[in-house]
Amino acid sequence: MGQVGASCTAGCVCLSEELQWLRSACSRNRCRLIFNVCKAMGLRVPTMLDYNACERQTRMAIATTETLHHDLLAQRRDTVRVLNYCSETRRAFNGSICVMAPWDGVWIFHGCMQGVDQCGDFGAASGNDHLLMPTASPQVKDRSTFLRTQLTFSVADPGQCSSMQIWATEPRPSHVVLVQKAVVNRDNDETVNTDGLDADVIEAFRSIMFQQACPQPFFVPDIPGAIPKQAHHHLIFDEFVLESMTKRGWPRTQGMTMLTPMACALYDHWKNKADSS
Repeated sequence: MGQVGASCTAGCVCLSEELQWLRSACSRNRCRLIFNVCKAMGLRVPTMLDYNACERQTRMAIATTETLHHDLLAQRRDTVRVLNYCSETRRAFNGSICVMAPWDGVWIFHGCMQGVDQCGDFGAASGNDHLLMPTASPQVKDRSTFLRTQLTFSVADPGQCSSMQIWATEPRPSHVVLVQKAVVNRDNDETVNTDGLDADVIEAFRSIMFQQACPQPFFVPDIPGAIPKQAHHHLIFDEFVLESMTKRGWPRTQGMTMLTPMACALYDHWKNKADSS
């Protein structure tokens, strides 16, 4: 283990009481936020009393799956494992969560310790091995270095996502009406061959493509920096990525659940508004 000073090691920090308290406090805080958001939106979720709260009758949501972007894990042979934007399946209960692009929502990769045939056991770990799963879709500002690879990226202005239009439904002086094209522009798109397809299928396909290509208005706060100067390209978890994960040990037959975003707020928008007020 790495040593800090004369006696403190990375293992001491990883196993310290302070770190365990911080884990619990952050977990409870996330569950309390989920409860408050769901209450404001009128969504019913399982809840419980926060028995560690200083105020009585403080409720929080019951979390069934929890994944950390960054973590410290004590391993065997006096080593500490530092995880950044990945989670270990052996410690992931009820699967692991991966945050995709804002317009793609959140994916939950299923898994259990006993094997594919016994995945009905609620609360089981995702696997016996130290397999690492991603917790977020990788982002790049310049995809030119990946043009010769099989990696595919998608890019869009976050304001184009209908789930992020949470400020207004009609123009007000405090909002700006913007018009953009194409909700999501996917790289490496190819012309679709419609030979042999039913005429109704072709017509429905062309209708959808036309709707995506039409200008769509959306509302954003009238504050400096509300529109990002440069959009990030998010990796698409397509067949190539999923097959690569399978080769590294993830049993693809365990499946995954794709959660569609209902609402998504950007921290940058909130911070810019707070700084301007």
